[in-house]
Amino acid sequence: MKKILLSGSTLTLLAIALPALAFSPAGEDISYSVNGEDFQGYFITGGNNAKGSVLIVHDWDGLDDYERKRADMLAEQGYDAFAVDLYGAGNRPQAVDDKRAATNRLYQDRERMRALTLGGLAQAREQGAAEQTVIMGYCFGGAVALEIALSGEADNIAAYTSFHGGLTTPESQAYSSETAPIFIASVVNIPAA
Repeated sequence: MKKILLSGSTLTLLAIALPALAFSPAGEDISYSVNGEDFQGYFITGGNNAKGSVLIVHDWDGLDDYERKRADMLAEQGYDAFAVDLYGAGNRPQAVDDKRAATNRLYQDRERMRALTLGGLAQAREQGAAEQTVIMGYCFGGAVALEIALSGEADNIAAYTSFHGGLTTPESQAYSSETAPIFIASVVNIPAA
């Protein structure tokens, strides 16, 4: 009986403590449009003397608290951060098939992928983000960051960063010698010898 009471007490304490541990965004959700479509990004400033800005491209879940938390962490380091939305306001796929469909739609229409990313970059700068920008993304977002690097269409880019993003380059594309530095963090399986 004592063990059950202790477990119940522990659960009660956890139930009380968990909301205090929950993430609470410090920035603000920003509604914006690209080519007549509605999107919802997330912006936080690094302060009056920001070191630069970071455009964060979400993974296949769509923009959620993971990207918001990363933006807040960057702001704490003195960077303006904008988490871009490539799926559309309110479109946050839950099922694996829906996530796959959302990313495939953009992989198959790279012109749209670039337009939505560049629209998010323009919105970040409209919010006051510093001009000198790093474009970074996670998984699907990492592939998007590399797509923007390949395109050469973004201005004032200090670097591109891909965290375990897709590395496939369409045959018709190649990096320019003028492309800003690219950092790629990826998992590589090396067979045992």
